[in-house]
Amino acid sequence: MITELFLIRHAQTEHNRQKRYCGFSDVSLNHTGMKHARSLKSRISKLKIEVLFSSPLKRTRQTSEILFPERKIVFDPRLKELNFGQWEGLQYNEIIEKYGSFYNEWVNDPFNARPPQGESLLDLQKRCMGFLEFVLKEFKHKKIGIVSHAGPIRVMLIGLNKLRKEDFWDIAVDHLSINRVKVNQEV
Repeated sequence: MITELFLIRHAQTEHNRQKRYCGFSDVSLNHTGMKHARSLKSRISKLKIEVLFSSPLKRTRQTSEILFPERKIVFDPRLKELNFGQWEGLQYNEIIEKYGSFYNEWVNDPFNARPPQGESLLDLQKRCMGFLEFVLKEFKHKKIGIVSHAGPIRVMLIGLNKLRKEDFWDIAVDHLSINRVKVNQEV
């Protein structure tokens, strides 16, 4: 029997548009993001999702409420984006200016290095894979929607597809992208 997971990234925020790191920052969707989410609504209803989870941050909450207006949504903090600590709200050039070579260390080894006062990707992976273990145990053979962020979706795809950690940066997760994963589970 198959369990289907639909990993959906939230729509655009102003932080995204400005290329700012916004992990735990609780920012709202911008006008473009809301418009794009509304345009995806009819297509996503055809997926027949039975159980719906979302990160509790505003951008994912708003996206899931636009895409699934009549549905019960379970908001789970394990689906939050990576906590970027002192890098929250900064643009790439500002991080390079303030943190220099440490940023390069993080890019080269994000599973072990962590932004100052933030999380490593290993922390994120443990959090997200714990969530997936729970979902796959409790909701076998269902179609499960998960509205989250690029980081959590990447680490879940790595875990589900048994990819190498080094593939993290190569996994494209655009706004409102839907990654469908079929998990073969015995009865």
